[in-house]
Amino acid sequence: MDVHIQAEETVATWLVADGKTLVAPQYLIGIGPNPRIREPYKWPDILAVRPKDKQILVCEVT
Repeated sequence: MDVHIQAEETVATWLVADGKTLVAPQYLIGIGPNPRIREPYKWPDILAVRPKDKQILVCEVT
């Protein structure tokens, strides 16, 4: 298994350990001025959402 993939899985496991965080790996985020157009865009390693805390975490694992 690729070391980077293992690191991503470790971070994702840590994020969901509290039972209150949802994660999506390699989630496409459109960052352009027009929300209908997805370019330019980014693929962060993990997108984590903590609804109770009203937080969205964009994680880049290196």
